[in-house]
Amino acid sequence: MDTTGAEKRILLVEDDEALRESLAEQLRLRALRHSPLGYGLLMTRPDPHLTDSWLAPARRDVRIRLD
Repeated sequence: MDTTGAEKRILLVEDDEALRESLAEQLRLRALRHSPLGYGLLMTRPDPHLTDSWLAPARRDVRIRLD
């Protein structure tokens, strides 16, 4: 079975701990979290404290990033 480009990118992220950590750290920036690249399209009035609380565990604990 041949994988699509999107599936290949997901597999790349699954295999690379440094990449997962980097993505979690980049989303520390409020502007990026609330942009369409982050969670911006999922909410009408983003709450900075709420969106930060979603990502804080992934930044702190490698076991969560591995899940």
